[in-house]
Amino acid sequence: MSDAKGQDRGGRIELNRAGGGKLELKPTVEQGTVRQSFSHGRSKAVAVEVKKRRIGGGTATRKPSAGGGRSEGGDKPSGEREVRRPSRQDQGGKSGRGPVVLKPLTDEEKKVRLKALSEARKNEEEARKRAEENARRAAAELARRKEEEAAAAKRKEEENARREEEEEARRKAEEQAAKLLAEEEAR
Repeated sequence: MSDAKGQDRGGRIELNRAGGGKLELKPTVEQGTVRQSFSHGRSKAVAVEVKKRRIGGGTATRKPSAGGGRSEGGDKPSGEREVRRPSRQDQGGKSGRGPVVLKPLTDEEKKVRLKALSEARKNEEEARKRAEENARRAAAELARRKEEEAAAAKRKEEENARREEEEEARRKAEEQAAKLLAEEEAR
């Protein structure tokens, strides 16, 4: 892709249209950085694109022209006034004007929240007790397994000792039988 027409000129890419005009790709509006934090404790700085805030209730964004703040769409008759309608953004409470003030809670809502908090505490306590009981059971199971392994090792040692004794006794009996047989043959 080394042709001269498509090369970068001053930070802009230019394309030729069939009508003779040029299309230009403008750089992004603005960039900012925010800190992104992850659940495992790590955080990093991330570049984000900053959008311009819309001012006014119209659906299309208007840019003020150099001629005294009139819109590009033409002059309005002096009898008509621009009426600003509240947009969804203004009604949503997230207009970026500062902290949102919440309405006070009713007694019923307070009771419901207190009940939910007490239930959550109760559930946490039960979960903690279950976890402690499970830990106790696991420790008892581990101790039982160790005892069984020790008993199995002891039984294995005793079995090996018994086998060695039987083997020694059999060997002695065979030696005596061989001696007796040799004595009888010698006679």
